[in-house]
Amino acid sequence: MNRHPNGRRTFWKRCAMAWPVLALALQGCAGTLYMPAAVPLPRLPTSSERDSVKQVALVIGEDLPSFLDLHVPSTSEAMARGSSEAMGGWLNETFDENECVSLGCLPFVAVIGGVVGAAQARGSGEVKAFRAYMASVLSETAPKITELVRSGVVERTSVESAAILPALDMDALAAGGFDAVLEVRVGLAVSGSRDINPRTSFQMSVESRLLNVPAGAPLHVGRYVCDTDTRRFNEWAAAGLTPLRSRMDDARSSLAEKIVDEVFLVQPITLEVPESGSWDPYRASVTSMAALKFEEADAPPPMLFGLQALNPPTTGPWFRRIGLAWTTEASARPTFRWEPFPPVGTVDSLEAALGGEITDVSYEFRLAEEETGLPGPLLLHLTGLVTNEYELERLLRSGSGYFWTVRARYEVNGASRVTEWGCTHPLGRLIADAPNIYSYRFKVRDE
Repeated sequence: MNRHPNGRRTFWKRCAMAWPVLALALQGCAGTLYMPAAVPLPRLPTSSERDSVKQVALVIGEDLPSFLDLHVPSTSEAMARGSSEAMGGWLNETFDENECVSLGCLPFVAVIGGVVGAAQARGSGEVKAFRAYMASVLSETAPKITELVRSGVVERTSVESAAILPALDMDALAAGGFDAVLEVRVGLAVSGSRDINPRTSFQMSVESRLLNVPAGAPLHVGRYVCDTDTRRFNEWAAAGLTPLRSRMDDARSSLAEKIVDEVFLVQPITLEVPESGSWDPYRASVTSMAALKFEEADAPPPMLFGLQALNPPTTGPWFRRIGLAWTTEASARPTFRWEPFPPVGTVDSLEAALGGEITDVSYEFRLAEEETGLPGPLLLHLTGLVTNEYELERLLRSGSGYFWTVRARYEVNGASRVTEWGCTHPLGRLIADAPNIYSYRFKVRDE
């Protein structure tokens, strides 16, 4: 019987390619990647609703759904995986180079792969410490965020008093003289790759509701998230989980600040959106939330949120286009400029909507360097800027990307208010970190 001269080679090559898949299937699957469900844009209180809140209570609601099942292979699993991957890779590479195959080499390849896999495995003590910490994070985060929110309300808003109570009881709240109650719910998710030392990231989420007392009508409903970057498990677990502990603390602070901003400080101003196709989102006033119908495929592109970036300019996405262009900035020491507040030609309409004169305007500016596609730690955080521009005093790195954002702080009738952080996409409003991936961005030209 005639056979194709490469038949035997093709058979073994297919076996080599299938072997790692079969081995992984026998070992079991790692944790499932968490993908949160779509959430609507927050409902913010009106100016009159905010003015009516003088005494506010804070309560902790039930936890949001959480996903903490990160699979970190044991030493034996890592040995099996390393062995299977080494054999599959060796066979595949050998057949690709049309070399003769001696199956007697496979045991030696398997042993070497197993040793390498075992060396990459994380210790059982390290994994147990990680799981214990994650369990404690879930139980401690809601109380910590609630206390941070209470402190922020007292320190940064015109609310006269804020107290944390054990339960949501409208009758008791009314009897205690509270005007509103803020309920806080927290969730946590971890996702990881299926590697021996998995690439791991985390998402902390908060849902906040402000209800008036005693009717219970919602004045505010919002859900916000804080995502970490992706690192290897051993990087998060280094030095007794120090990097992970630090990032969780930062996430709690960012989420608490976001809640205080959204519930008590960010003033929503709704502007008319032209129905014609000539509307230019880059020239529209960007101090508002526009009443756009995002579910319609032919809806106009959404506004930028916050103050518009003038220099460096940013090319942002429309609603269903997630990609963002990097504007190339020739200077490593740029002068940042943004739309003034109130925007030109909107003073009368804004003051009419706010119910008072806008005074004491200043700007808050933030800058971060890009790390693996996301904003890294803040390089610069300035407050109290009195003009709508800032000349950088340091040189930026050639060829590097940067994210930046800005917002205005002002007062109306003695009450503190802020605009939204400048961003290019509605989803940017749901992320607690500022700047975030939807903020303004540019790249310094290579020299």
